[in-house]
Amino acid sequence: MGRTVEWGGPYFLGRIYLNNFAGLRQLAIGIFLGGLAYIPFCLFEVATHINTHGLIYRFTVGAADLRYGSYRPSVFQRNGLVLGTWMMFASLMGVVLWKTKTIKQVKNIPITWLITALLITFILVKATGATFLLLVAIAIVLTALWYGTGSLLWLFLGATFVYLYLGVVGDFPGQEIIDFLGQFVPPDRLQSLGFRFMNEEMLSAKAREQILFGWGGFGRNMLYKEGGYAITVTDSLWIIAFGQNGLVGLISVFATLLTPVFSFWFFYPPASWSHPTIVIIAAFAVGLAMHAFDNVLNAFYNPVFILGSGGLTGILLNQKLQSFPARQSVLR
Repeated sequence: MGRTVEWGGPYFLGRIYLNNFAGLRQLAIGIFLGGLAYIPFCLFEVATHINTHGLIYRFTVGAADLRYGSYRPSVFQRNGLVLGTWMMFASLMGVVLWKTKTIKQVKNIPITWLITALLITFILVKATGATFLLLVAIAIVLTALWYGTGSLLWLFLGATFVYLYLGVVGDFPGQEIIDFLGQFVPPDRLQSLGFRFMNEEMLSAKAREQILFGWGGFGRNMLYKEGGYAITVTDSLWIIAFGQNGLVGLISVFATLLTPVFSFWFFYPPASWSHPTIVIIAAFAVGLAMHAFDNVLNAFYNPVFILGSGGLTGILLNQKLQSFPARQSVLR
């Protein structure tokens, strides 16, 4: 029931109400405006080190988040990582809306100024992983526009599936990765990554004992020591889905996020991007791919992404049998 409400509700709302190019374009604009709305809150927290959620509601949803020796804002999100992912998606949508000249100003403020303010705020959020995802997403969209190829997206998604496959079968080279990164990354940062790899290896071994449908809920996917104390930590959505619902759950989660991405870029390759709206929706699909990859490393649910996945699926189901020229009326 919980999975149905969390995933099924937003997904079918997207299928019903955002199943055309205009609807998903409005969602992209809404995400960009949502990022702009977060700017003053982020700057307030950076300046004062006061959590906005705690200030308004008198309780916080997580511990104080420190990064690079200073406070990292979280505003109304669970922590700074979730905020970073949200601001990443908003920045991506803003850059594409500016590039396609879909929006030229908001409340008489030129979009160039707004994009600059959004990117500066995004940097101040100090989300290293989200920054990497934004750079990758922009590179994917620009290479598709300039060179007419989606190879960079397929390479990125291929790496995601390789990571998942090696994690499921238990052959993930975690220690080798740590040894290699030790030449470039400070030990304190690697300690967290090594802890994650160690936990995922143990949890994956436990999940393979019930590989098809998993262990279910109530913490049965975890490992415990005598006395009932958990000795493992689940940081990633993929290991949670694999442990609780087996291969069925793992495939379901990532199929929900990535099948629309694969399908859209297959039916609408870069060579067909003659209309700015198609570019926006393609960039939205790339944002979904970044969110899916983030859930390989983290477990931060956001219904907006699931809403977009449903809308993107609805577009494909409505349009896949039509010829490309016939789609122009839908774009308006």
